[in-house]
Amino acid sequence: MDKSDSNYYDSIFECLCHEGSPVQGAAAMARLSALMSLDPKADSKEENELELLALVIQDFERQTVPPVKADPVESILFRMDQMQLSRKDLIPYIGSISKVSEVLSRKRPLSLPMIRRLNQGLGIPADILIEDVETESSVIDEEPLMDFTRFLLKEMLDLPRWRCNARQRSADRRPDVAT
Repeated sequence: MDKSDSNYYDSIFECLCHEGSPVQGAAAMARLSALMSLDPKADSKEENELELLALVIQDFERQTVPPVKADPVESILFRMDQMQLSRKDLIPYIGSISKVSEVLSRKRPLSLPMIRRLNQGLGIPADILIEDVETESSVIDEEPLMDFTRFLLKEMLDLPRWRCNARQRSADRRPDVAT
């Protein structure tokens, strides 16, 4: 089959997007790799094939591969490795050596000033540093730490003594209401 034939692209798209076999997906990736190593000239058949194949594979990956959340601490460690930095080198961005240790061991969250300094000084994107991958749920979704059913608040407010005091406190807070 001629590689420039539209059936070739249709078969690649079909195998990638409609649960084709991994062998066909691997063949598409191998062809992409081979085309990239050829370093095709501009506007050649190979370059057109490379671009189209890359777009089809990219579209397939967007549809099937879940996005990965970047971890702030891993991003800092990666940048430290890239720039050959030690923990002491992070003191200007995070604070004391103990704060650096706490942040890197995930015992202390990054503060807004830390995020700003890391972004400006090390070039780590702020949106990655802001990300909180440890907490998947909101604080609102969590169970309360205290059992509020043990407190008889409603019953206390129904008592005459408490009702009177509650009304008085409410009236004291509103300057337009005379007591």
